[in-house]
Formats: sequence, structure tokens, C-alpha cells
Amino acid sequence: MKGWKKILLLCLSAVLAFSAFGCNKSKGKGSGSESGGDTPVRSPVTEAEGHAVEKGLHVCEKSLTNVKIVANGQTEYSIVYDAGDTSGYAADAASVIRKHFSQSTGAQLPVVTDTFLSAAAHDAAAKRIVIGVDEMFASAGLSMPTEDIGATGCFVATKDNSIYIAAKGVMGLYAGALRLLENVIGFHRYSSDTVVYGVEGDVYLPNLRIVDKPDFTYPEYSGNWYTEGVREMGFIRGSEIMRGGGAASKDDSPWHNSFTYINPSNIGKTMGYRFEQDGEWKSYNVTADMFTEGRAQLCYSGGADGDKFDTMTTIVAQQMYNSLTTKFPHLENYGFTAQDISTWCRCERCQAVYNKYGTGSPTVIWFCNEVARKLNDVYFAADAQKNGTAPRKVTVMFFAYQQVRKPPVKTDANGAVVPYNTETEQCTTASGKTFDCPSVVCRPDTAVVFASTQANYVDSFYDDSNEDAQNYLEGWSKLTKNLFLWLYQTNFSHYLYPFNSWESVIDTYRYCRNYANTWLYNQGQFTQVTPTGFTVFKEYIDSRAMQDVTVNYTELKKRFFDAYFMDASEPMRKFFDELVPHMHKLEQDYPELNGSVYCNIAQQQFWPVGLLQRWEGYIAQAYAAIEKYRDNAELYAKLEKHIKMESMFPRYALIDLHGATFSEQELQARKTSFKRDVRELQVSNINEHNEIDSAIGTW
Repeated sequence: MKGWKKILLLCLSAVLAFSAFGCNKSKGKGSGSESGGDTPVRSPVTEAEGHAVEKGLHVCEKSLTNVKIVANGQTEYSIVYDAGDTSGYAADAASVIRKHFSQSTGAQLPVVTDTFLSAAAHDAAAKRIVIGVDEMFASAGLSMPTEDIGATGCFVATKDNSIYIAAKGVMGLYAGALRLLENVIGFHRYSSDTVVYGVEGDVYLPNLRIVDKPDFTYPEYSGNWYTEGVREMGFIRGSEIMRGGGAASKDDSPWHNSFTYINPSNIGKTMGYRFEQDGEWKSYNVTADMFTEGRAQLCYSGGADGDKFDTMTTIVAQQMYNSLTTKFPHLENYGFTAQDISTWCRCERCQAVYNKYGTGSPTVIWFCNEVARKLNDVYFAADAQKNGTAPRKVTVMFFAYQQVRKPPVKTDANGAVVPYNTETEQCTTASGKTFDCPSVVCRPDTAVVFASTQANYVDSFYDDSNEDAQNYLEGWSKLTKNLFLWLYQTNFSHYLYPFNSWESVIDTYRYCRNYANTWLYNQGQFTQVTPTGFTVFKEYIDSRAMQDVTVNYTELKKRFFDAYFMDASEPMRKFFDELVPHMHKLEQDYPELNGSVYCNIAQQQFWPVGLLQRWEGYIAQAYAAIEKYRDNAELYAKLEKHIKMESMFPRYALIDLHGATFSEQELQARKTSFKRDVRELQVSNINEHNEIDSAIGTW
């Protein structure tokens, strides 16, 4: 075990309890107590405000036995996983358990598959951690819980001297490994590079019964740099569950990909592709009426007369089929999503739909419903009949975004929100032509990805300022059972300036869970290699609150600062606890700071020079607090990096907004130092679309 990890454990084991997922436990060897909290500047997550939600499925029962898993750094235990699991999740679960037992205790647990055992059966005398081996699970007399644990939930149980991890879906096996680590060695990951263990010395076998289902089935990481440490925080990678773009896509991204199916650059051309199901060569003419005026989006009506609708939906469905059968034979979600621009079609047919419904979203619903019908009810159904297998089902995803974020719903006579129409109605164009408007209810195999850049993300979705988001979420929940959530938690115009969503985000997750609990992505600085502005703290909040929306913000804050900054926790918390209320005050005093993800926060009047310099003073105190670790190069470098990352905002703001305050010599010294640290930390971007050299390259 490396030195810094030993020091980290010794410094923190006395003050940090087991993770937020740790079980309630009886007193005995190795038991701990929950750490205390403090009073936050603002506590938006309160039952008094009516924001309490029922706790999800997080059953955890634990008592300790006298059996030792690790004694004096040695172990008689082994890890057994299912050799038949081709997904890799069982092997990954075994690997993460072995890794953290080794790092926390020095014990090396052998890893084998069930095929190496003389018999794949439970042995009361054997000492094993068994992952996903159904035969051994059953022979131990265990059965899956009656509760629905979903695709990523897990069941962890002790039987005799062994612990079993089981799941409904393979992704749950990895989640089960994390739950085991949290409750056996006190594993708690705060960031991709910071982990704490709650054990010292010997490790005792617990009697465990864990039935756990994350409050959001697929919690996705907010950034774009998915690492092993990020995975150990409990995040999934979107590409594990969804792709898109058709067979011609180069990156298989599910987002803003409609032009990878039908591209306006090909207008006037005859395009072709081989349809994998029958091997035939298909061709189609790309015409201007397949697109909006200006060619910024597709026309989801299929042209002003609707005569391209069948052709366009067939092209999309067949390209999906090609990709899903050749590249992603096990995938269950596939994206067909609009371009990232607010322009929408205003052809005569689309305009008639807009006039009737007050939104253009019905055209997307009808288009994707038809794509899903052809993909599942025609192509996959034919495969099933031919092969004598169960028909495959893939969910077609589309965006409720920009001009189509508003759902086609209405209020009935009883005041309830209902679909605008569930039966076919008529629409009439300005020239008097009529056409059918089918039900606006989504098929069971379509999914809506709700994404509102217009919401106020500084305040929670309970806040009156988010009335549109409230109405839209409720509305879409009446149209689909597959509602995915894409939220935002950064200022895309100003990456180096903080975005004040720390306190509101748990409450927003609570609100959203009333309507959706499948996929949640709270997009952060996704183009940034190393984000600043206490973004790492947001990632930690996400890792806990996406799993369990009833977590306490105040306790999360205390635990994070104590673990992530160690001895520098006090000055860094002073900085943070002044930053947050200062930003609240700005939001109250300046209406233009309305929680938008594009606010112009980089203004001199918002950031007085004296305040920024005081925060620099706290940074200096933080550096002084970690001097004691200079002899431990690895630990010191890690803590220094953590502090330096948060120094970047006040330092940049002083240069950016108050450069004239300093002498030419001092200003240049500041620029040189800042530029050096940008390179060292790999701060890559100044905003969503521009690299940081566009701002500092000429310094």
C-alpha cells in the first residue's frame, strides 16, 4: 500500500464514517459513527418546504461476525465470478473488490471463475465472495428479493462464510461490488483521485442483506473524461446503454445526429445503402423539402405535403437496424435527435401543427413513433419469426429540446394534465388542406430526452422561476413512461467562473424523481479536461444524490472538504462558504443573473478586487496547511493540485477584470504563473467551444 494512502487513512478514519450507502450496523468490531454536520449558508432541501420524497429502495442490514476476512494483512478468502458473463461486468466487479482490499489492507484476494472450482456449488466452510454465479447462489439457498431492483440494482447477502452478489442486470454486479466495499472496508470515493477507507487492522465478515436500487437507474457522469475512479463513484458511461446516428455515424453518438441519417449536403443527390436484413441495395433522392428553410433541421412532417414521411422514416429505421445488428447486438436504446440549433420547420404542414398544439413537438413524436414501429414491429419482428426467437425491442430516443421542449398536452375539465389527443384528429393548413394528426402519446418503445437550457439551475425545480420546467416535465410524463433527463450545471460561456448550483441540485433531483427515474445526466464542463470552480464537489454530490435523493447536503459538504482537502479543509471551506452567499446576493441584485447556463457572469461589478484577494488569502492558508506533507511527495502533489484547481477562478478574475489594478510587472508575473498552472493542470477550455489559448495565448 502506497504511503499517501496510509496517511490519508490514518488522518480520516477517525472522523469519517462509512459511505452514504453504508448499512445501519450493530455495535461491535469495526463499527463507526456518523460524522456530524454544520449549518449551511442556505439549505434548500427541507421537508418543511414540502420537498421531502419517499426514500427509494436502499435496504441495508448489517451485523458483524467473529470471522475475519483479513487478519494481519493476510486472507483465506477468494473471489469467484461467472465465467459465462461475456459483458465483462462480473470480471470488473471482481477486479474492483480485489483492488480496494489490497489498497486498504494489503491482502491479496485471488480471483477465479466458477469453472476453476471442483463444483459450482455453495460450500459452508469455504470463504468466498461470489459474483453473479447463479448455480452457487441457488445452492446456498438464496433467492432474489421480491422488490424490483431494476437493471442496475443489486442484492448482496452473507451465507455462512461467504458473501454473494447478485443482480437482475449485469451492470448491477458492479454496483453490488461497490456496496460490498462500502460495508466491509468502509470504501468511500470522493473524486476520481480521492478514496478513503474506514478500516484499520483486521477486517471482519459482516452478516449482510443489501437490496439496493439507484433512484435513477442510469446516473451518468457530468464530464467527458470517464475514468476508473469516476466509475467507482457509481457513474455509468452513456455509451454503455445508448448509441445513435445510424450505420454511417463515425462516433455512434446519440446526440444531435439527425443529419447523419439524412444530410442536407446531399440535396439533389441519389443516396444508397445496403439494408442488412435482406441484403438489398436501397436508394433514395435527397430533396430540399426534407429540411427546414435554411437546411438547419429536418422537416419531421416529411415535407409540406407529407409525401416524404414514409421515405424518411424508412431511411432512419433501416439505418438504425443496420447499426444495431452489426455493431450493437445487445443495445436497448438508440438515439435519433435534432440538431443543436433552435430553428424549427415552418413549412405549411409543420406550421399547421404548431398552430393547433402550440408546439412543434407532435411532428417529432409521430416521426419517432413510426420509426420505432418499423424498427421493432417490422424488422426485428421479422427476424424473430425467421429465427424462432423472442423479438428484440429497442427504444428510439428523441429530444424535447429548444423549439420542441414543450409537450402537446392540455388541462381537462377536472384540472388534470392529459395528452392533447389520444385519437386521430384533423389539422388544416393555411391553404385549406387537411391531414391526419395521430395520437401524441409516445409508443412504449420511444423515449423522450427532456433537456431545457432555459431553466434556472441556480434555484431548484421547485422554485417558481422554474414553472416552465415544472409544466414541461409533468406534461411529458403524461405522454411517455420513458422520460430521460438532461440537466445542466455549468456556465457554458464562462468555464473559469463558478456556477452556483451546489445547494439546489439535490432538490432538483428530488423534484425530477417524481416524474422520471431512468437516465439522469447533469451536464457540466464536458469539453474541459480539468474543471475548476469547485466542480469536483458537484461531481461528488451527483455521485451520492443520483443514487439516493434523500442524502443531506450539509453532511456531504463536510465530508467532501475534509477528505478532498484534508488539513486544508478549513480555509477552503471559508472560501467556498463566502463564494456561495456572494453569488446568491448577485442573483438577487442583478436580474440578468437568472440561473441561465449562458449568463454573462464575467463582469467587474460582480467580483470586487478586495473579495477576490481575500479568497486568494484563503488559498495561501490552504497551501500552508499542507506543508507538513512535503516529505510525502505523492500526497503533497495531490493536495496541492486540489487547492491549485480552485485557485484558478480568483486568479483569472483578478487578471481578467482588474488587470489595471496591478503594476505592469506584477500583472505579467500573475499572467505567467497562471499560464504555467493552466498547462500543468490541463485546463483546456475557456468556454464550451473555445480552447483557453484563445484567451491567454498572447499573454
